[in-house]
Amino acid sequence: MSGPTQRLRLLYIVGSGRSGSTLLSRLLGAHPDIVSVGELLNYRQFFESAEERERYCSCGSALLECSYWKRVRELTRHACGEEFPDLKSKVGANFEAANRAVIEAVHKASGGRIVLDTSKRYDRLRMLRATRAFDISVIHLIRDPRAYGYSSLLTELRKGQGPDVLYRKLSRWQNKNLWLRAEAVGGTRYQQVRYEDLVRYPQATLSSILDNLHLDRVDDLISAANTAEQHEFSGNSGVFSQRALKLDLDRRYLTQLTSRQWRTATLMTLPGLLTFRYPLTRDEPCAPEYVR
Repeated sequence: MSGPTQRLRLLYIVGSGRSGSTLLSRLLGAHPDIVSVGELLNYRQFFESAEERERYCSCGSALLECSYWKRVRELTRHACGEEFPDLKSKVGANFEAANRAVIEAVHKASGGRIVLDTSKRYDRLRMLRATRAFDISVIHLIRDPRAYGYSSLLTELRKGQGPDVLYRKLSRWQNKNLWLRAEAVGGTRYQQVRYEDLVRYPQATLSSILDNLHLDRVDDLISAANTAEQHEFSGNSGVFSQRALKLDLDRRYLTQLTSRQWRTATLMTLPGLLTFRYPLTRDEPCAPEYVR
């Protein structure tokens, strides 16, 4: 049980969406010392709308009926007087009290040593660090910007946006990830992880993460993730629903982006491509970073 001044261990994922954070979370959450909850910043919103939106826990239970989250809610209420405190509060003292109550409740309910939060927002990470209540490690999860852009484009086209939305998405990817690389490392243990390495070389990539966290390696976290019951409430529902995780690299962007789109995307994100060691041509292999 955590003492009143003990810093709680927290593993936090930053990065752009559509980069595999739910997949990574599910894999790491199968480790006996890590408990993954999903995008913790959505805690209040998701639970208060759970009945109306028919939300489910990744264990398969209706979110409000999940016995694990009932225990977390009970412990949270005991700690701060309400089940669903606002984890997005901009008031420092309120932010610290609310987040400590929920994260400590997760620690107690799960018995895990490290809580994994996939919220990805840097402003949240900055406020978590400012509290001094948490011992934070950071994973900066990155995906090839052209793959990220193509995935985003498909969604935006379905919403009625024009194809040029691709370039706005690429600009945001570049600005965000280069800035994160410069900023997120300060004062916090930091590791870059590429989505492509996770999918192609999962065991080596996961072992590298566990080594940085000073946790014991597990021989086959993929098999463990397919059998372990986990309790994430916010993330990619498609990954939640997979009984057997699919670690297939989505290569559609290599053929579906037009020549003009590929050239423009590559030129726009050239600093990021070089920084994170991504290939510049369609047929050049992506060199592994975490194979040991």
